[in-house]
Amino acid sequence: PTPDPNVDADGNVHYKISFAGDCTLGSDYDVYGAPGSLVELVGSDYDYPFTYARGYFEAADFTLVNLECALTSRTEHKDKVFCFRGPPEYARILSGSGVECAVLANNHSGDYGAAGLEDTKEALSAESVGYVADGGTYLYETPRGLKIGVCAYFSGCPTLKSDIQSLRAAGAQLVIASFHFGEEG
Repeated sequence: PTPDPNVDADGNVHYKISFAGDCTLGSDYDVYGAPGSLVELVGSDYDYPFTYARGYFEAADFTLVNLECALTSRTEHKDKVFCFRGPPEYARILSGSGVECAVLANNHSGDYGAAGLEDTKEALSAESVGYVADGGTYLYETPRGLKIGVCAYFSGCPTLKSDIQSLRAAGAQLVIASFHFGEEG
């Protein structure tokens, strides 16, 4: 029989986890759809943005990305320097690239308000991509049986300890804490 490449000589099982930060799958409000913008470049070619990363994501047992934009059709945005959004269909970029979970705890997931954030969650759910918002948790079981818990924070982390305990109690064998702090620029 062929040896399992995920099991070492001592019988230890190995898992691959991949991460990508600040995935802005959209464009700023003032150039949305303009020539050269990501929205114009991607169009409906959902394979394009992760062309060179897809192999790593798909080879991993779990891939977590920081989704640094809203996936919404809404145009009313917050009054700030940068407001990023992509069409809701861009959730397919993640699902088609082997991404299991998107972190929404960052300074751009709410650029289009609470409604835009809800649109983002709905778009991800429709593509079976998990997500974790600010102060939230997410539990995922890999096809090979590893239970991974994720907690994410943008506006502080007063519940970090209890969130880790809660994920462990829910069966998480590995807990990943995602932090996105600091001022823009």
